[in-house]
Amino acid sequence: MKANPRAALRILVACDAFKGSASASQVNQAIALGLGSTLPDAVVCCLPLADGGEGTLDVLAAALGLPVRTSEVHPQDGECREARWACDGTLALIESAQVCGWQATNDVMRASSVGVGELMKEAVERGAQELWIGLGGSSSVDGGVGMLQALGAELLDAQGRPIAPGGGGLAALHRVDLAAPRRLLEGVELRALCDVRSPLLGAHGARMFMAQKGADPAQSDLLEEGLRRLADRAEDPLAPSRGRAGTGAAGGLGFGLALLGAELVDGAHWVLDAVGFDAHLQDIDLVITGEGRIDAQTSQGKLIDVVLSRAKAAGVPVFALCGELESSVETKSLEAMGLAAAFSIAPGPQSLEAARQKTLEQLERTAAAVGGVLNVSWCSS
Repeated sequence: MKANPRAALRILVACDAFKGSASASQVNQAIALGLGSTLPDAVVCCLPLADGGEGTLDVLAAALGLPVRTSEVHPQDGECREARWACDGTLALIESAQVCGWQATNDVMRASSVGVGELMKEAVERGAQELWIGLGGSSSVDGGVGMLQALGAELLDAQGRPIAPGGGGLAALHRVDLAAPRRLLEGVELRALCDVRSPLLGAHGARMFMAQKGADPAQSDLLEEGLRRLADRAEDPLAPSRGRAGTGAAGGLGFGLALLGAELVDGAHWVLDAVGFDAHLQDIDLVITGEGRIDAQTSQGKLIDVVLSRAKAAGVPVFALCGELESSVETKSLEAMGLAAAFSIAPGPQSLEAARQKTLEQLERTAAAVGGVLNVSWCSS
């Protein structure tokens, strides 16, 4: 860090949401408050971030000035709930976590992406010519079938009847007809903002996230076979989609969107470009970022990894605050990631529920401690 004792320390706080605990905006504000209490002369700027998963809608809507609205959707058969999305008449933002997020249902076999398709249809009917769909934080593992059905696709069993909703219904899939949704979306640009790079199938595909959605091993086998059945019957054999990075995102919703011609993009990079992250790095002395957990996977394309790569290119060091710092991550590992330092906000052993309830308090407290150290080192440099 190139300190100048005659100038105020300039810090960019750029964090994602702490899933299930606090939004990106709340996380950033808590850190800024903590820094301000021990670094009163510092210039602290906040830039909430997201990676295509939970919180992407709010981050992008705020950055792009798009009005947020609410519509009724169906996270699974027979149920109805309200979901937020954004649209300015030309561009629409849809977040799958808002529609079929982990809180929408506790039945992984029936959880459906139908609500995503409902919002896509409404957006197009309102005149939207470009749809950005954030993938991540979903409860469904249906390969995007619910989304396709909501747009008019026919997914039928051997008797010509519509298959049941959710990933569990894929076992009966016999025929797929995507003519209706392709007509509806003709001329509409689709972009899927993927929070992971997983392909549709295999150990590193959508299956990797089935257990955290509530699937036991037997259910995971059934869901995997259902996704394979969908790919065999739906994709163009001359242009297979199942192996593309991102098709396994949101329980295979990325695959369903790819069947409709969507461009699958890295959600973290897309969001950072949209909010002007690189421009915010100009004249900054330090970036403080963070996420719920820092572990061996952090350097494999997660949001922090993207922040680190861009900050490194700009010559700006990065500190990270996290809910949990995996014990196996040593100083040399942090250096390999590109982190100048990382701090766990947990004061000691605690339950997950207690940690979630105190996330903002612990973020502010830890940021204050970091600010105190920075105050001493900056002034003495």
